[in-house]
Amino acid sequence: MPNLVSQKINYISRTFLRSIGAFICLLLFLLVIQGFIALIAFVFTKNINSANQLFLEHLSPIFASSIIIFWAKKRNPGIFNRILNSINFDKKNIKLFIIYTLLSLFILYLSFSISILLGYSNFVYFGYNKFPVYKIFYKFFLVGLLSNLFVATGEEIIFRGFLLNYIIGISRNKLFGLLFTSFIFSLHHYPDLLNNVIAFLGGLAMGYAYLKFETLYIPIGIHFAYNIFNASIASETLNGPQLPYLVKINYPMILNGFGAWVDLFIIASFLILLTILWIKKVPTFIHRAIQIEL
Repeated sequence: MPNLVSQKINYISRTFLRSIGAFICLLLFLLVIQGFIALIAFVFTKNINSANQLFLEHLSPIFASSIIIFWAKKRNPGIFNRILNSINFDKKNIKLFIIYTLLSLFILYLSFSISILLGYSNFVYFGYNKFPVYKIFYKFFLVGLLSNLFVATGEEIIFRGFLLNYIIGISRNKLFGLLFTSFIFSLHHYPDLLNNVIAFLGGLAMGYAYLKFETLYIPIGIHFAYNIFNASIASETLNGPQLPYLVKINYPMILNGFGAWVDLFIIASFLILLTILWIKKVPTFIHRAIQIEL
């Protein structure tokens, strides 16, 4: 019995250390790719805060995921085949992408609207009139939507298609793989506790959707929807807006320097989405809204 316990401890230790090692290698790889693309973007735009540079930098997840797919094809055919099967471009997957993008947007904006009704209206103002019409189309609809789709697709291939499958292969435990990958995904985002919680819950929703439906189109749809939502209400930086945001909030903070109250409603949105994924149902009106022949 002690021998069995010792073997179990050794197995858990090796699994954890190998998972950490995989994370560190992936992190360094992503940092190199991000730095390389950012340098190229700066050489072309000469303006680190421009929307054009933002667009070019958003190509880095697609570039990184392409390299990872090529590596997996040579070194890990099992993961390569799972990624390939999960991004199969067919009618069913396109419909799933549309359904979960619309569903996620509906939940996020509904939650945001409720937060406004509960007292945020004093903090909200519209910002689109700061830009000429052609810039709104170019920067938001072309640069904003297209670049956010690239980010969502690339990051889902990296975190759900590759890392989740890799960690499950190491640990032989889907729950550990899901929790570990979601935690790593949360560290990939802003160093703010509530934002990290949002990213963790988002990672859980997207990872669970991938494991349950065996397609990356649902995670990409959820990720894409959140990116659109986030860009539309919070795209202004210290150096001015990068994209023509639709709504801008002077976020009331929970504590000085610690998270915004509106984040709690976004957390609630992902909990609702997780529940919907768990019961494996999509509201009927969403299905009716996109009864289209592709």
